[in-house]
Amino acid sequence: MKYWDMALRTPKTKDFYFQTMCRFLEWVERPEVRTPDDLLRLSDPEAVDLIRKFSHMYEREGKEKMAQMAKTVLKSFYAANSRELRSPHLKVRKVSKTKRTYSKIVPTKDQVYSMADAATSLRDRAVDLTLWQSGLRNNTLRNLTVGHVKEGLLKGELPQKIDVTPDIDKKNLREPYYTFIDRDAVEAIRKYLGARGDISKMSEDEPLFLSNLKLSGKGRPMSDAAVRRAVKNSARNAGMDPKGIWPHCLRSSFYNMLVGKVDDVEREFMFGHVMGVRGHYFAPQWVEKLRNAYLNVGWGRASITVTKEDVRTEVISALMGKISDAELTPIASKLGISPQMIRSMIRRMGVKGSEEETRALLETERDARNGGDCNHCESKLISEEELCNHINEGWDLVRELSNGRILVKRPKL
Repeated sequence: MKYWDMALRTPKTKDFYFQTMCRFLEWVERPEVRTPDDLLRLSDPEAVDLIRKFSHMYEREGKEKMAQMAKTVLKSFYAANSRELRSPHLKVRKVSKTKRTYSKIVPTKDQVYSMADAATSLRDRAVDLTLWQSGLRNNTLRNLTVGHVKEGLLKGELPQKIDVTPDIDKKNLREPYYTFIDRDAVEAIRKYLGARGDISKMSEDEPLFLSNLKLSGKGRPMSDAAVRRAVKNSARNAGMDPKGIWPHCLRSSFYNMLVGKVDDVEREFMFGHVMGVRGHYFAPQWVEKLRNAYLNVGWGRASITVTKEDVRTEVISALMGKISDAELTPIASKLGISPQMIRSMIRRMGVKGSEEETRALLETERDARNGGDCNHCESKLISEEELCNHINEGWDLVRELSNGRILVKRPKL
């Protein structure tokens, strides 16, 4: 018998048709009807009457769409076996989309961490944090493999770069792009993979997030429904309404985290959006620039707002050589930035010490006081409040003067 020749097109469709047929056979409750073969022995009027009553059961429960889908499934079953059921009672009518009676929830950072803490497994916790800190779509997340994160995990890369290419985003990708995940998502993935075995020995083709179902003894990636279920279960356990939250809500939260903290063009790139004419002025190879911009968003649970006083006291002391490299890690943690960022700032600004450099420093200070420029750089005096903006614009800190003003310089443009 060709039960599924017309009905079964995709695994998702197969599951739905199979479930509907099982429900129908259980509902019939007739001793002579136990299998699909028994359904084919029924006369056309009997089959039409049973299908009509079965669909009416859904209508009485307020499930109008399910009623119409049940008609479609059972009619296609008979059609696949050369039985066309023609009856006005089996006419399938279009059902308008149900209007939502609930509001979409875009979780805040605190709510996301509450969801992660309430996750029922290491996998679900990693899914929640990865969706939020990367902004990946549901289908992209499901197509990630161990190879996309293995090298970064073994090297301790932070934040970890994730390349989104056509092989993992077949539906929405217009141009390849990349995004990042910060410490909490990286650690959640590390613990989840560690529970599965030795990360260094894992195959790069193995799915990053495995389904709980097994297929021929091999792992397969999570399904769309499994990712939705993981997010909704975490939200429910965290005291949130699961109806108002789904995977795309975490993507929306990622977008909101970047607004006002990352340049618009950089944000659209990390989000995988088409940038239009702005894309002609953006260089995707500026990985470190985007990495630093991503870090400054403050993804950590206990990230502290960096004040001007923090920057002046901690970073400037590091620049002037008053602390060792070993002490950079706790300072970076306190400021919510990476040690690599502080080290790059130290390398860029330098520490003055030789006689020639001291003479150059004095000449630069003199020129700054007189409002003039040195031969190869421009310098000026600024206040503490202006320091952060000037450093971001490429100015190098030279020294803090006795009157509280700060001397900065940069090469002439």
